Amino acid sequence: MAVGKLPRITNIWSRMVSRAEGGWETQVVIEADTPFAYTLPNSTGPITLCIDTKARAVMPEGAIPVYDGLLKTVTLQQTDAETARVILEREHPGRYTVATCNTLPARLIIRLDRAPLAAILAGKKIMIDPGHGGTDRGHRGPVNLWEKDVVLITAAKLAALLGAAGAEILYTRSGDTGMDGPVRIRRARERGVDLFVTLHTGFSPQTWVGGNRVLYNPNEPRSSLLAELVRDALREQVNLKGKTLRPDPVYLGHLGGIPGIAVEIVTISNWVEEGLLRMPRFHEKTALGIFNGILRWLVK
Repeated sequence: MAVGKLPRITNIWSRMVSRAEGGWETQVVIEADTPFAYTLPNSTGPITLCIDTKARAVMPEGAIPVYDGLLKTVTLQQTDAETARVILEREHPGRYTVATCNTLPARLIIRLDRAPLAAILAGKKIMIDPGHGGTDRGHRGPVNLWEKDVVLITAAKLAALLGAAGAEILYTRSGDTGMDGPVRIRRARERGVDLFVTLHTGFSPQTWVGGNRVLYNPNEPRSSLLAELVRDALREQVNLKGKTLRPDPVYLGHLGGIPGIAVEIVTISNWVEEGLLRMPRFHEKTALGIFNGILRWLVK
């Protein structure tokens, strides 16, 4: 086949999908203007999968960040005049299947089973604590968003990710109800949770100050590592400056031996960051960052 007649790869994208028969998968979709030949390893495969296609890349080469808990990056390389290689870098090995769709555009769909994540989270009891609530509205942004409302949105996204991966989710609140801090901590201790995650926003009288922050329980030795991993995973998802990690003896310290972190998802007093809170995609990516950090902590 002459190089000029090769199929042209025009787009690569990924998504998480709930399967009708149960379970979740990550789908990687390679699109081209015409059907193309490809080679792929066996159906279990290593962490890194290389797909060689008889095609020419007309989209930019390089790495596409994904970081969805299972898939780190997708990289496109034109290795020679007739071969475009797609590299899937995963966090965990596992099974996958492949399907083709010879429509326009022609598609190769790699379906990565997310079961390895369930093996990590199955049976874990995680309490999610959206801060404030009821008459305690928390901090207010310059365009009148309230902390108590925005953290509920992120909490629901985080619960969906953790629940889909097999964790048992407990809430301190799932609606606009108030609850004192000691009551929240007592519930976590009484239920014997494996992890406590409280969600807040930061605040500063100086509206140019911004960024997210992760605090941790100083009385549980692995909580500082959890905070570090969540901070790093948030950097992969959202373009915010991470503030210095900090112990929180006043609230989280009362958890005793329960691992716990507090995530200030933005500085709500910052005009730009309050605007981010109006975007559903920002809450999704923030929740995904927290989710990834928890996963990496559990396998350490």
